[in-house]
Amino acid sequence: MLSKEELVLEIVKYKVRHSPTGEAIKDFLKLLGKISDEAREFDTEQKFNTVCEELIPQVKYKKWSFCRFCKMKYEEDSVCPSCDLPFAPKDCFYYCPVKSSIKTLLESETFLSTMKQYTREQQNSETLTDIHQGERYKTLLQRESNESILPIVTVIANLDGVEIAKSSRNGLYPLILCLNELPPKERSEQLIVPFLYQKNAEHDFNDFMLTTFVEEMNYLYDEGVVWSCQGVKQRTKVLLHSWSCDAVMKPKLLGIVHHSGYNSCPLCKARGRWIRKKKKKKKKKK
Repeated sequence: MLSKEELVLEIVKYKVRHSPTGEAIKDFLKLLGKISDEAREFDTEQKFNTVCEELIPQVKYKKWSFCRFCKMKYEEDSVCPSCDLPFAPKDCFYYCPVKSSIKTLLESETFLSTMKQYTREQQNSETLTDIHQGERYKTLLQRESNESILPIVTVIANLDGVEIAKSSRNGLYPLILCLNELPPKERSEQLIVPFLYQKNAEHDFNDFMLTTFVEEMNYLYDEGVVWSCQGVKQRTKVLLHSWSCDAVMKPKLLGIVHHSGYNSCPLCKARGRWIRKKKKKKKKKK
């Protein structure tokens, strides 16, 4: 039997995959309520939404609409000011500021003490076990040193497409940030997801969607996050250490074609050339 949390997750996956109407959802929830004891708590759509609000953490995501023709993003407009064309309902992505998520972690005494202890242990260690022993991290720490308890926080970004279902062409593009100052076990439990985009059959992911994220990371690198520790204000800079992505996502982030194309070099603008391999002739048997 599925637990309450697992059942809610399966219903959400069903709604995303099949996009049923409101009447279909009502009948589906009623049917589940008759079959499962766990589903009786949310046999109506209103009860189901209430349960989702209780189980799913409330993260303040902001909706951004974009124009697929001029590649511009807007907050609340229903018509593109440049093209004068209406936005499609699915031409949007959701963004949650990184600053608020990191500030919440820093102001938590449990995570702050864990960060400080793990960072101190790694810096004093002579064995190469984590990113803290790397030359790049040491250079950043020396350059950005200040009187704060935690002068810098570094993150690794990962962006990759996730299939919702094998039979559907829709998918999700979540941007996931991992804090390097946390121990490896806590890193996977305290991930930050500032960007979400649902891919559809008409429009794929494009690098212009990440301009909001790039602008905020530049601000956090220059100004940092101001937070409070025992009534004393602290300032911590947030640095994007590196990206992690696969071969499909890399050209999309760099704005180039796939590695098999002519203009696929990420370092220069030289046009490649096609080399045709000659097929070996099979020797006829006598």
